[in-house]
Amino acid sequence: MPAVNKRAVNIGRWLGLAALGLAGCAGMPPSTLPKEPEHLVVVKTVRIPSTEPWVSRFAAHTWLDLKNGSEKNWERVEILSKESGVMIYPITSAEARAEARWDNRVEVIGLVSGDAAEKMIPQLVERARNYPGSAEYVGWPGPNSNTLITYLARETPGLQLQFNHNAVGKDYAPWFYAGPSVTGTGWQVDTWLVGIQIGVKDGIQLHFIQLTLGVSLFPPAIDLPILPRIGWP
Repeated sequence: MPAVNKRAVNIGRWLGLAALGLAGCAGMPPSTLPKEPEHLVVVKTVRIPSTEPWVSRFAAHTWLDLKNGSEKNWERVEILSKESGVMIYPITSAEARAEARWDNRVEVIGLVSGDAAEKMIPQLVERARNYPGSAEYVGWPGPNSNTLITYLARETPGLQLQFNHNAVGKDYAPWFYAGPSVTGTGWQVDTWLVGIQIGVKDGIQLHFIQLTLGVSLFPPAIDLPILPRIGWP
């Protein structure tokens, strides 16, 4: 092969890798959730609707969908506002597997199935009903919908997830928190104003007024406040 063609092939390969790296975060779509398990705990995220204030341009909302026994028995656990409080309500299988919500793409960021999910579901429902921050909802900096999911993950062994870095409120602590991160592979120290998080899946994250600046090696990625993730999902 002539040298010029080898260079062209190499350039093409590098451009292909760069395109993949800059594709942004693209998590597992709900439509690919397995149907065989009778029990599923699914953590999902989506960008909040454009009808909301300016944070809708980047901020993410996180919630749980629970399959308890069959495809006819799904429930959703979330908090949407101070007025709503924690909501636990039935949804259809189609809603659980929908790839979009509020006209934005939904991504799965945590999944537990089988016997582990069966044991976990009643614990999650009970803890959600007794969530202490329900009446204190504040869109920014928190506590909010993302703070609820952090609380449930910390209180429920086996529930691990990796938040969208723009999930404002995920690291909210009214005073001080020091302990494991919700990925199950790292540690963090946080107040509502500033914090730091380090781990295998977490990479290195700096938190400031609930905005995240981070670098990850496994997989390689850069998280910049407000902007989509740059790198592999």
